[in-house]
Amino acid sequence: DVAGIGPRQLEVLDTDPNHIVRRGDAVGGNAFGVGTLQLDIPLPLPESYGLGAALFTDFGTVGIVDRSSRQTVDLIGPDKVVVDDSLSLRAAAGVSIFWDSPFGPVEFDFAKPLVFEDYDRRQEFRFSTRTTF
Repeated sequence: DVAGIGPRQLEVLDTDPNHIVRRGDAVGGNAFGVGTLQLDIPLPLPESYGLGAALFTDFGTVGIVDRSSRQTVDLIGPDKVVVDDSLSLRAAAGVSIFWDSPFGPVEFDFAKPLVFEDYDRRQEFRFSTRTTF
């Protein structure tokens, strides 16, 4: 999901730093790495249907925030806001269905997050237009 991975402000209990109370805003990062592997698979349908399919895996990381974004902020009460900047890898795998529709080529992606953080915004379905090169 947009701004779904990478460093994020987390409100945690001061008495238990492993207990996340609330997920905050994504803070971006100064470095990222992303990748995709895709294997097109033939469908046993006539070409006139304009349908195709693929298996895919997406993976990536975002991190290395500025020092000013990493500051811990004490809140009123036992909670504080911290930024998790661990550069942890995220990965998902799934299947894509392609359709050369009368309105242009479209894509339906169905994915399963495999490696993620508890505070990530996970996306298991995506509809998009697509282009070919």
